[in-house]
Amino acid sequence: KKEVWSFQKSVFKDFTVDLQTLVEECFETDWQNGRVSQIIRSGEARTEIFQKLSPIYLQVMVAFWWEAYGELEAKDQACGVSMMDFRAMMSRYGGEGRCA
Repeated sequence: KKEVWSFQKSVFKDFTVDLQTLVEECFETDWQNGRVSQIIRSGEARTEIFQKLSPIYLQVMVAFWWEAYGELEAKDQACGVSMMDFRAMMSRYGGEGRCA
């Protein structure tokens, strides 16, 4: 009889799960170190973007990592995503682009 798979018995059992508090800290750090205040002058718009991006930050980052590293094959390739490709990626994965 085949045993039912469970996380607790898998090879991933010792993996440290990303806690929501850690994700929030990372978002805060990225937000503060980013150039949002230089790009978006309106404090109201920045607040709105912050509030929309904060709860989905981990999903956005995982999508970014997938796009940046997913097809990386050579050691001499630079990994990353251009702004245009990032916007297209967000649209593909459910982003709505500009706020309506």
